[in-house]
Amino acid sequence: MPGRACLAIDLGTTSCKAVVLSESLAPLGWGEARLTTNCPSPRACEQDPEEWWGAIVRASGEALSKSGGSPIEVVSLSSQREGAVLLDEEGKPVRPAIVWMDRRASAEAKEMVSDFGEEWLSRVVGLVPSPGFTAPILRWLKREEPEALSKARHVTQPKGYLILRLTGRRAIDLDLGPRFGLFDLQNRSYREELLEWAGVCESLLPELVEPTEVVGGLAEEAARSLGLKAGTPVVAGMGDRQCEVLGLGLLPGREVMVATGTATNVSTLTEAIPLSLHPRVAKSPHLRGLFQLEAGIWASGAVLMWLFEQFGPGARGRGRGEVARWLSEEFERGEHAGSLVVLPFFAGASAPHWEPEMSAAILGLGLGHTRADLVRAVVESLAVEIAENVSLYKGLMPGIERVVHCGGGAMIEPFNKSICDACGLEVEIPRHLDSAALGAACLGLSLMLERDPFDLAREANPRWRRLKPSPEGVERLKARREAQRRAHKALRNLLRGLGR
Repeated sequence: MPGRACLAIDLGTTSCKAVVLSESLAPLGWGEARLTTNCPSPRACEQDPEEWWGAIVRASGEALSKSGGSPIEVVSLSSQREGAVLLDEEGKPVRPAIVWMDRRASAEAKEMVSDFGEEWLSRVVGLVPSPGFTAPILRWLKREEPEALSKARHVTQPKGYLILRLTGRRAIDLDLGPRFGLFDLQNRSYREELLEWAGVCESLLPELVEPTEVVGGLAEEAARSLGLKAGTPVVAGMGDRQCEVLGLGLLPGREVMVATGTATNVSTLTEAIPLSLHPRVAKSPHLRGLFQLEAGIWASGAVLMWLFEQFGPGARGRGRGEVARWLSEEFERGEHAGSLVVLPFFAGASAPHWEPEMSAAILGLGLGHTRADLVRAVVESLAVEIAENVSLYKGLMPGIERVVHCGGGAMIEPFNKSICDACGLEVEIPRHLDSAALGAACLGLSLMLERDPFDLAREANPRWRRLKPSPEGVERLKARREAQRRAHKALRNLLRGLGR
């Protein structure tokens, strides 16, 4: 008879993934369903919560159909973060969900920094909210769509909608608290002056719960849709980046996660937040009293996909394996890439620069350069920016000894090697590159098996490859890093706002 298992659901931005993980830590079935992002104006990014639910049902159904009939003992959750989902009394959306990529609340995000101060927000909330966070969005809605806000009886984020749809409970996990921009990190509760600033009362917001809490049993309707037993325990889980860290079994104070998809997240775990940490590095509660520190690059995989779509062999819609092969082949042919300098700020300069108005630049082009040279220069420039992010942690946490690279970007072998050489650290690649759903599954299984979720993750997702920096590569990437710094300094004023 099949053993017991956990169904983990990861509601992402471009797709919903699901995995069935057995109690023996074997992935029995994976499923995925694509999602649509609508952009009704240049700065707007919205999704339909009803489409989320359809994708959840399809992805879960695919995973369950491959699992061999193992009984599901627990459901665990991961999701995209921040944004705003406005629901009426019956839990129906009053407008499309505003997701994290939306930039319509840029003025409100700046107002928040002006009103409270960057240092105060970093210390109290745990981060400095950007336009896609809930608090600036709510202030924008109050000004631009007051009717929609007045109809709302519940304001939450994608994870909160998922919990509500599955269990009927208005709750969300504590690690997502800072992403509202209304949170007190020390007290782990909503903060009154921030609620007043956003123009909402606490009763509109979800209850904050521990990621390990069983938020309820599967409601009858949800159970029917998923083909599961009503009352099956549902664990709150965490946001996708928190689940990714867990799914890698990241070692606190010793390892840095680099997760490259559309963007790149650079995270580490620590027992105590370093006092001299840059205020723009995000901090959030994790498991076991740990904190997750986060920086990253706003556009990385998106830039690599742009290269493929503009200069590659085909059109949109190619699989990421084909994209990775093409990029790897072009990289190896890029013999003259060293004379090109790329500032890869295609969506603004993120950490450690924090200049959202910055544009990208490609310098040094000549008639002798080829497509392959451009590909290699861009890949290496992104590796340099990742190394700049890793340096934010290395300077404060001397025990850091390696990078763990996951996500679709880790399929590009020259990118892995470039990150290794740019950081001057070992880079390890896990067996399963999509670690968010796996992390959620390990969290669910930890309650079922009464074991530590990090231990489970290290068994379920071992590192299968290790790269070591080469002296030649380290020197080459060091020279590129210095060239990028000089170019950024020289062109900062020119590139601000170009093309925007």
